[in-house]
This record gives sequence, C-alpha cells and structure tokens, in this order.
Amino acid sequence: MAPAGSYEALAAAVKAGANSVYFGVEQLNMRTKSTHNFTMEDLPEIARVCKENGLKSYLTLNTIVYDHDVSLMKRILDETKASGITAVIASDHAVMNYAKKIGVTVHISTQANITNIDTVEFYFGTQSEGIIKYDFKTQKVTAKYNLNNGLTNNPIQCLFKDRENNLWIGTDGGGIYKYHNDKFVYYSQQNGLPENYINTVA
Repeated sequence: MAPAGSYEALAAAVKAGANSVYFGVEQLNMRTKSTHNFTMEDLPEIARVCKENGLKSYLTLNTIVYDHDVSLMKRILDETKASGITAVIASDHAVMNYAKKIGVTVHISTQANITNIDTVEFYFGTQSEGIIKYDFKTQKVTAKYNLNNGLTNNPIQCLFKDRENNLWIGTDGGGIYKYHNDKFVYYSQQNGLPENYINTVA
C-alpha cells in the first residue's frame, strides 16, 4: 500500500507496482496539510486509474468529525460509493455508521474516537411501547417499533448493537429479534431458542 497525495504520487505508485493506494479528499483526513489533496471531483478518475491498473483504492476519512463536519462527510461518502472506491479508512463512528448504511466497505483507522452526536444512536426498550429511538440533537423521538410495525411482543428486556450494526432485541416472552436495514428477523422456540424469555444479549 502506497500513499497517493496527488496524481503524480498515484502514477508513481502504479509504476512501482503497488497493489493499493490510500489518499484523502477535502479536509477530513490526517494528511491535509502535508500533500496537495484531491477533491471529491477527482474520485471517479482515481477509481478509474486504480481499476485499470489492478490497484485497490482506499479513501482516508480519519480525522475528528465534529457536528459541523457531518454534512461534508456524508457528501464525500456518497461520492465514494458512486465512484467505485474500494473502501474507506475511518476513525470516527459517525463515518463508520454512515458508510455501512450506504454500503461502503469500512476499514477502521487507529484514530478511532467519539466526538459528535451523530456517532451515537439511542434506543430505549419499554414495557408497553416496544422500542423508542431518540435523537438527542433535536430532543425528539424519531422512530417507534412495536406491535404495529414488526414486533410481536412489546415488553423489551434488553438491547444490544453488534459490530455489523445489527440491533438485537430481547423480549419478555416473545423471543429475540435482529433489526437491520429497516427489517426484523425473528428467533423463538419455533426455530431453535430454548425459551422465549430473553434477559440478556451480549
């Protein structure tokens, strides 16, 4: 893997036989001040050059992402997906979460951190109303999941979010659910669980 802070550096990596390159665009990468950074408009051409020469292309989004950076971060990732860049190297959980939501492969940077409210999604399990998703930035409930839209049991015993961004939901007598990409997958005694009362998911 070779750094590619410019088209000249990218050409040098190709000529030297590198199998992959990493680079940044705009200001959300750790090499902003040390190279002539690419822009979002360069991403399609970078992807083309890399694909034609058998290189993998890795976009670094590895700075601290504050609240005012989130909209730019999302635009960069949208263009990353549209251009066909291989993957993004990310340090901020907000970058990781959005990349996963739009289907961009993520590699975790060593600068992983939590510095903005978009990093965290809050889910509350209730006894009678199912699950509530709450946005602390707007201080509003943004979604409810209950008997009306996917759950078969409203009393929630526990919640757990795994590395793949799946939300696991343990219920009081209704088995367990996996929630991802707006879909529920249901597990109960009917398909292998020893019982339907779930106290902990870890």
